[in-house]
Amino acid sequence: MTKTQTTETPATTKAHGSGNCLCGCGELVQTMGRSLYRPGHDARHAGNLGRLAAETGDDSVLDVLPTPALKAKAAAVANNARAKAQARADREAAKANKPAKATKWTYGEAKKGRWTYPTRTNGKVTEVNSSRDGSGDWSAL
Repeated sequence: MTKTQTTETPATTKAHGSGNCLCGCGELVQTMGRSLYRPGHDARHAGNLGRLAAETGDDSVLDVLPTPALKAKAAAVANNARAKAQARADREAAKANKPAKATKWTYGEAKKGRWTYPTRTNGKVTEVNSSRDGSGDWSAL
């Protein structure tokens, strides 16, 4: 019975650089080759920096990314976050400038003693008028 031997070259077992993921998670890069990040951590790093750039308005934080592709991805995240914030602000401004919705009343009559008085209801509140001709004040029934 012979032992099977495995041959590994130093290039396939060695991680790039210090071996720590550049996203800041502190984990070791365990992929083969020249990888700088753990799988998926490059996108997380670009997204975090893009959101930070959008919040602070300082795009120089994107310069720490190692590749132009990651810088472009982070810039796209920053631009999308700014566009969303602007759209949110526009919606809030439109909501603040919107006139109040007119209450739709349904009118009727209610008998009080021997007289009938006009009433109105909007589905939640029913009010009765203090005058029989409807020219008086409305109060809750």
